[in-house]
Amino acid sequence: MELAATLHQRTLNHPAKAALITPTETLTYGQLYATAWDLAVRIGRGAHTRARSGQPSRVGLLASNPVDLIAGYYAGALSGTSVVILDPVWPDLRLRTVIADLGLEQIICGARTTPLVGELAPEVERHSVVRHGGTDVFVAPEHIDSDHELMVVFTSGTTTSPKAICRSRASWQASLRVGTRILHATASQVTLVPGPLAHGLSLYAAVESITTGGTALLTGKWDSSAVSTLLARYECTRVVAVPSILGRLLAEHRQQLNSLQFVICGGEALSPALRDAYEALAPVQDVVEYYGTSEHSLIAYRTSADAALPRSAGFTGRSFPGVDIQIHQANPQTGIGEIFVHSPMLASDYHHSSTESFRRRGRRVSVQDHGSYARGILQMAGRAGGMINLGGNNLHPSEVGEALARALGVTESRLLLASDPSGEARLVAFLLAADLGDRRNPQLLLDLLHHQLPKYKIPHELALLDHWPMTNSGKISTSRLLEAHAGQQATRVVLR
Repeated sequence: MELAATLHQRTLNHPAKAALITPTETLTYGQLYATAWDLAVRIGRGAHTRARSGQPSRVGLLASNPVDLIAGYYAGALSGTSVVILDPVWPDLRLRTVIADLGLEQIICGARTTPLVGELAPEVERHSVVRHGGTDVFVAPEHIDSDHELMVVFTSGTTTSPKAICRSRASWQASLRVGTRILHATASQVTLVPGPLAHGLSLYAAVESITTGGTALLTGKWDSSAVSTLLARYECTRVVAVPSILGRLLAEHRQQLNSLQFVICGGEALSPALRDAYEALAPVQDVVEYYGTSEHSLIAYRTSADAALPRSAGFTGRSFPGVDIQIHQANPQTGIGEIFVHSPMLASDYHHSSTESFRRRGRRVSVQDHGSYARGILQMAGRAGGMINLGGNNLHPSEVGEALARALGVTESRLLLASDPSGEARLVAFLLAADLGDRRNPQLLLDLLHHQLPKYKIPHELALLDHWPMTNSGKISTSRLLEAHAGQQATRVVLR
């Protein structure tokens, strides 16, 4: 599945088929190819004249319009120029720093971001995305070695500053070869991607749809009105999103999902309750949840057919084909240790100027996620940085989350350490007030949890929220949870 050649072939076969649809425009495969080719010629010319020996030729991509972003992505694929995916919601300082750090001299801009780049980096050459009508003649792309860098993406930065991750063409193409069948991406699918395309999951889903010859419905970010417009006009058969967005989609647009066949979830663990709710929709044939990271790409997955696998607050699933998993320093009692992974889908490394590099054991790579692995089944316990040490005891948040789900019927929770006014560490479980309902009696709650957890693992208090604070990528924001707790914006139920 060579990206440029595949897009060219799809275009030759079906130039008039819709490739990308937003609430305001549609691009056929012919129009997408012609638009991306025009950009490829312009950025390729600049890249060749500025190329530095031994360094990949890179161009920034800063666009809030999803059509601009996908056209820019394919311009890089067609020209052999590595595309650096810049997030339009970044603060100005971060954006300026990344442009300087990666030495970007060209940036593909959307209409809204062109003035911003002009202010922050006036020395950078800017390329606008000009729509082109499809023609009968589509120039074939040149062959580009698969080991060339395809793109630079950034981690979500939910707990740390985002890291720049370098992906080769080979690794991205391997992900598409491995994932499309399991994730139900085919030419017949109309896939809704309601998240921000500057983040890996949504970008991958859009490219996956195009690679397989399907049609992608794009909003560029979660926008309920835009989603409603698309669902009213088109029969959506597949959706790809993180759990929080899937939850909102079901809550706000259930009546418009009457043609939905496949639900694909990544980014965070899907709660059993939300999985059940989607599987209960009459047209849905499969709910696929997958675990992966920006560094590893696809690692493991579970489908609706995996009913026998443990249902827990953390992810449990089987490894994707070709993925080699090893647990380092596993606990003899629990089997939990650090997860190291090797596969053809691995990224190359972090950007060279980073002070960090991949954690490696031989050819395997770790991002400090922890879990157990036996007989082809991976069970996640959380990230090393997410493991909590309280009074000399290690606590896995997923274990406490599972206990809250069993004892209280909580669909989703987050366990964090917070300080009381005296500075003493307190174990706080954040959950939605609607999940707890009117069960606010501390002794009753404590009694229920005592049946599931030893005392030292029971949260000191529950912090009840009206809604989850989200990052730009649609994940729950840890920093804003702590801010809500410190600012007394959450209802607190003290248990001990």
